[in-house]
Amino acid sequence: MDVNDNTPQLLDQYLNLTIANTEDGYIYNLEADDPDSNENGDVTFEIIDPPNHTYFTLTPAGALSANSDVNVNETFYLQIRVTDNGTTPLSSVSSCTYVVYDVNDQPPIITWPGNREVLVLQNTSGPAFLTDFLDQPVILNATDADVIFEYSQVEFMMDVSAASYQNTSDYFDVFANGSVWLKQDLDSWQLDINDPRIVIETIAYDNPSDPFNRLETPYTLILKVTRNFPPIFNVTVSPVTCPGNVTWFTLSLCNAILFLPFQKTMPLGHFRHLRPMTRTSRTTTSATMRACVTFSTTKTSLSRSASPF
Repeated sequence: MDVNDNTPQLLDQYLNLTIANTEDGYIYNLEADDPDSNENGDVTFEIIDPPNHTYFTLTPAGALSANSDVNVNETFYLQIRVTDNGTTPLSSVSSCTYVVYDVNDQPPIITWPGNREVLVLQNTSGPAFLTDFLDQPVILNATDADVIFEYSQVEFMMDVSAASYQNTSDYFDVFANGSVWLKQDLDSWQLDINDPRIVIETIAYDNPSDPFNRLETPYTLILKVTRNFPPIFNVTVSPVTCPGNVTWFTLSLCNAILFLPFQKTMPLGHFRHLRPMTRTSRTTTSATMRACVTFSTTKTSLSRSASPF
């Protein structure tokens, strides 16, 4: 019969640990040395100091996990007791130094424009930053769920390996901040009248300072080119009746060309009479732009709608 005469000793007293977001907090399996056999050599683990720690969870089997409030790139000092299962248990306490690092395991996620096409005007002039048909800048955006600042920073570039790069690079460039640069006038691009779209293959990548430890997300930016619209608003000084005690109104525009309606909320002082407007599509057919106005007492809480003009 084996005599329980060996005190278990923790082997992992100094560790550089990494946290992977995909591993649900699990970090490391601690190990101990106990030359005894059977129950005398089986050990359990526990954290005894700090007594009310909130950073880590340690199972009796030695599985160490980090809780959600642990700070990465920080050094932690723990006292861990290892106890064997002998009839008269033996134990030892080790002072441990653990440094926790984040793992770059979350790729960028494109948040704008997502799966939407971006509507641009054919007469857009270059060189200049590209804008959409509402004269808003076209800027790609992405997020990254990694904890470390460097790992969560996202930059963009054109995909030089894409088959379309040779053609699109003559007209476009994508800056690191996601802005799209138009190198020359867009109306010189040879458009397919049946499919007036321009495809720009891009890449979103994190951890820009370290090309050997970055994750990439390919993204296809689709520009839908439309013939030139006249001004969006026909503004007159005609009086318009609206509900009392309102301070905001929301303008909605939609037709067969726009696909997704345009909406913009503005102060009531900007309100002007709106009327149907005609837009010319690429097939030279006419389409009527319907304008709806919704009044509200706050910028986000809609309370009453007017009939379309």
